[in-house]
Amino acid sequence: MRALIQILLMRNHSAMMDEEWVSLQRLESHLDARIARGDSQWQEAEVLATGAWKLSGTEGTIDLQTAQRVFCRVRTIEDRCNISQD
Repeated sequence: MRALIQILLMRNHSAMMDEEWVSLQRLESHLDARIARGDSQWQEAEVLATGAWKLSGTEGTIDLQTAQRVFCRVRTIEDRCNISQD
């Protein structure tokens, strides 16, 4: 969640170059697969991404679905690297 807030804030304040943002957007988010499963994993991701999006204050510049996709990308990377979310 902290990573998503930081990414959204960086993008919102032009601290992330367009090339970096585009590269991030090209990564697989697995969002559609999570939604299709409809399991608690998607529900948790939806709540956390929405909370991070609201906390970042980027509602006026970044849409919720983009924030959710970025969250799923970051989450997928964490899962693959076995990084703790504490």
